[in-house]
Amino acid sequence: MSDEFKALGFVGLLYAVFVAGAFYLLPFFSACVLIVNGSLTFLCFLARHVPMGIGDWLILPRPAKAFLFGGLASFVIAPVFGAISFALFGYPASGSSWLLFLLVGYFFSAVGGVIFRHVKEEIDEYILRSELIESYQKQAKAAETRPLPAKKNLTFAFWDDEEELR
Repeated sequence: MSDEFKALGFVGLLYAVFVAGAFYLLPFFSACVLIVNGSLTFLCFLARHVPMGIGDWLILPRPAKAFLFGGLASFVIAPVFGAISFALFGYPASGSSWLLFLLVGYFFSAVGGVIFRHVKEEIDEYILRSELIESYQKQAKAAETRPLPAKKNLTFAFWDDEEELR
């Protein structure tokens, strides 16, 4: 067997391991994501009116309501998107496909909204930090261009200054 076929066999084996891993791990990760999403939904439901703290994590009413609203909005938007997709591609819709649209839509709207807000806060903090750095650099440049105060001639004391002052 030539070396080319051995290399191709190894690549094929890696591809098969990758596909099998994705086939078995994708449902596991999806279930984990849905459990986390369900837990966050429950916690946000409890924190709708009163802020709730769990350890160092604080859930405020406004973000909690936004999280819940994003999830509920997906229950309207996802089936409409699914119906349009099924009509365009001529694919018959089954009950399990509607459930998949609801779960995936809820995940992307609720958790995706949280991720989007977090990224937006990070970007705003970066912009604020860069503005502070720019203002500091302008202040430093202005301090460099300011003229220094006039120097006074230094006079040193003599050993008999005390006697002269009497």
